[in-house]
Amino acid sequence: MRTIYIHDDPQAESLTIESGFKFLRRFHRLLQEGSEPIDVHLFTSGGDYNVGMLIHDTLATSPAPITIYGYGRIFSMGSIILQAAKTRLLHVNTDLLVHWGEDEISGGRESVQSQAMFSTIQQAEKMLNIYAPRCVNGEYFQRQGHSIEKVKRWLKNTLNRKGDWYMTAAEAVDKGF
Repeated sequence: MRTIYIHDDPQAESLTIESGFKFLRRFHRLLQEGSEPIDVHLFTSGGDYNVGMLIHDTLATSPAPITIYGYGRIFSMGSIILQAAKTRLLHVNTDLLVHWGEDEISGGRESVQSQAMFSTIQQAEKMLNIYAPRCVNGEYFQRQGHSIEKVKRWLKNTLNRKGDWYMTAAEAVDKGF
């Protein structure tokens, strides 16, 4: 069995560029060993958007089958990373946080406007495009008979209404996360 761990950088208490590249180096070493399944153990408060997408995209495009085991807390970008695996298992006491995230923007007026538009429109759309195909298969949405587009609208409305959306493992599984 091949295993890799994704967890917060201890000093930053989140996923950082350094922890992202440590993951990437370890993951590439595992792929050099062959294409046998890889178990990923995930515990994170989230972190840098681009680091989270690096990890998600690496796992989602892996030639080796990926199983992600979620422990404790899978917050923010961790909820995006979780969606990269075909098989996702949450331990019973795991909590999930889904939200639009936070931005720190600086620069001139035009630059700030451009960055804000990108993060509020483009990044939000990417998140919904990652969540919706997984959530549509959740029991909640199956009972409702929702299409992927209807799930996207439901997720968008829920995130806009709740801001930080916390779920127990059972609630997350019911919603398809």
